[in-house]
Amino acid sequence: MSPSLTFTAATVPLPVVGFGVGYNVTPKFSWHIKTELFALKFDDWDGVYTDSSLGIEYRVFKHVGLGLGLASNSLRVTENANDYKFYYDNRITGLMFDVAAYF
Repeated sequence: MSPSLTFTAATVPLPVVGFGVGYNVTPKFSWHIKTELFALKFDDWDGVYTDSSLGIEYRVFKHVGLGLGLASNSLRVTENANDYKFYYDNRITGLMFDVAAYF
């Protein structure tokens, strides 16, 4: 009798590496830069996802801030099989406008 394996559905957290820096230029004006990276290799598949943003914020009132920034995310996936190669590359970049509430 040979041993058998039984697989059950499971949710597993995947590793993401992130880095961010924020600086308060004045009590009302600040800037930030943030980036996150996720990479995974499985069998013939290889993929990388990145998410980055650069922004500024100004506190117009004690509890309200207005922000403007530039954000970008990118997904790159490849599959290298014996008889073909699959390649997908997508990048979205745009301006952000936000309103922040402080309590």
